[in-house]
Amino acid sequence: MTSKMSLFNREIWKQNVRNVGWISIVYLAALLFFLPLTILMDRGKEYEYIPSEMEEGLFFHLFYYEIQLFFLFLMPVLMAVFLFRYMHVRGASDFTHSLPISRKKLFHHQMMSGLFLLLVPIWVVSILLSIMHLTMNVGIYFSFSDLGYWTILMTIVTILVFTSSVLVGVLTGLSAVQAVLTYILLLFPSGILLLFIFQLDIVRVGFPANYIMEPYITAFSPITHILSNAAMTSSSSLGAVEWMVYGGISILFYLTAIVLYQKRPQERAAQAIVFSGLKPIFIFGVTFCFMLLAGTYFGMVQQSYPWIIFGYVGGAVIGYLLAIMLLAKTWRVFSFRYVKGFAVYAVIAAAALGLTLWDWTDYESAIPETEDIEKVYIDSHSYRYTDYSEEELSMIEERESIDVIRKVHEEVISLANPLPGRYSDSLFITYYLKNGKKMHREFNVPVEQMEQKWKMLYTLDEYKKLNYRAIAFPFESIDAMHLDSYGENERIPVYDLEDRKELLSRLEKDIVEASYDELVHPKGVITSLEVIVGNRGEYAPIPQSFSHVGEWLKEQGLYDQVYVKAKDVKEVKVMVEGSNQEFPFTEEEAETISTSEEEKIETVLQTAVDNARDATYTVAIYTYKSDNPMVYYYTEEDAPDWIKSQF
Repeated sequence: MTSKMSLFNREIWKQNVRNVGWISIVYLAALLFFLPLTILMDRGKEYEYIPSEMEEGLFFHLFYYEIQLFFLFLMPVLMAVFLFRYMHVRGASDFTHSLPISRKKLFHHQMMSGLFLLLVPIWVVSILLSIMHLTMNVGIYFSFSDLGYWTILMTIVTILVFTSSVLVGVLTGLSAVQAVLTYILLLFPSGILLLFIFQLDIVRVGFPANYIMEPYITAFSPITHILSNAAMTSSSSLGAVEWMVYGGISILFYLTAIVLYQKRPQERAAQAIVFSGLKPIFIFGVTFCFMLLAGTYFGMVQQSYPWIIFGYVGGAVIGYLLAIMLLAKTWRVFSFRYVKGFAVYAVIAAAALGLTLWDWTDYESAIPETEDIEKVYIDSHSYRYTDYSEEELSMIEERESIDVIRKVHEEVISLANPLPGRYSDSLFITYYLKNGKKMHREFNVPVEQMEQKWKMLYTLDEYKKLNYRAIAFPFESIDAMHLDSYGENERIPVYDLEDRKELLSRLEKDIVEASYDELVHPKGVITSLEVIVGNRGEYAPIPQSFSHVGEWLKEQGLYDQVYVKAKDVKEVKVMVEGSNQEFPFTEEEAETISTSEEEKIETVLQTAVDNARDATYTVAIYTYKSDNPMVYYYTEEDAPDWIKSQF
């Protein structure tokens, strides 16, 4: 037998097909069922499926896209585990590496075999779907651009997951560890970022954790990114940049794996980590991740620093022991040698946490000067800021208003607690600086202390209008407007353009003239205006105290339709808040009273509030036109005498 063999070896190829060909067959059968067969079955129904505008492409529920993605991340790992299984079995490793073929050529051969067997099912289904599109009327299900998007995504992600699993397989000597560590590797970027963000959030006042996590956290892991964005058409956010990144990472993993494979000590098969230099990194990595994970868990659940410290210590001990046990393959690891190793880790971890606590950049106290600020966005949360484009957001630009915001920012620094309590408000601020940079801050402040800060902000007309997004849309972009009546479940459309303009103008006047309590704690039954622009909808609550809108509603004959009157109410039931009773109230419940007297009902409609905070009584208002009650509340101080006297 000659010692020089070509890259393609017929016998090795045949052996690979016998060993792992079943994976390719199962993958092909699954994809055929999910896509071509599903289309044919649906076309055979009496009523053919017609996708909506948001259900185009090959990654929607008709095509079992969740199961498609499950197979997408499962089959490449199975292929890598079974194809390179010989590395993890001592006898098979010795035999395979004794063949007259270099390790480099053998590795290339195995990689090409695995990729070929994985990609052929995808390409076969893609070709079959192309033929169906050309010969059958299946255009309502997918377009050629949708098919191209599906083929590219499936191909590139399959290569990425397969090369990731092969690289992990080279580093470990256990197939089970290879499979588990592959998914850990793919999830690691998002996971470790999430843990780091939480650690900063619990020690650094003003750190905008929610703003950072919402739009960005899923993008750093291919698994979370694909699961979040795959169910799109070819216009999806998964485009050329993602393909280039994933392709580049795949090439990097491939090259790294082949270098390590040639240096891999084959006598260490069946060991969790085969390279000695990686074992300390593995131990400290597992310990560190378990420490952060446990600290994060207890911080989120208990929101207490003693519990967080307990999580750090307990997680580190458990992680360290698990890593040592896995490497030693025994639970008998309680020796002084391992205690010394943990002590070294504890010192390093304590130093790292100490550096985190040290605000050496003056991050917490930093507030830009007024002359350096171009405009400011401020809200009670960051969700709207991340969901809307900058053009769609309302900004504060007046110098006097910016000065007030800076003053509020300065005062909440000393009041804020990184750990949100049960009763706390959040405040999100983004400064747009004249040098083009942005500064984001987010605070959790106890409700009682934050109340005064809200009142300061509500002295600003710009801030009032900012909180009523419905009046911020450009008038010409509005697609629809509706007035709601909560009690009667009615939606009254406003079609006339002049009526829309007049209603929005009057609503803006009411908002500017309203006090803090009228806007934040309105009394009485309220209605709302919904403004729809594209696929976005914004609600503007309209209390009965809004006189300008009220006059317009009366002029249009709509006032009695949008505000519930006593004559529309069948019954009002009241229960003591915290008595563990639930809707629907019944007469037999001990702490429930009811009334049908019009005078008492009118009092409730004019004075009850929709905010449950500090509430003593819960009020259910039943109308003749709806079986579902409107729910309002009273504090002990504000409740009518007829309610307090009966409890």
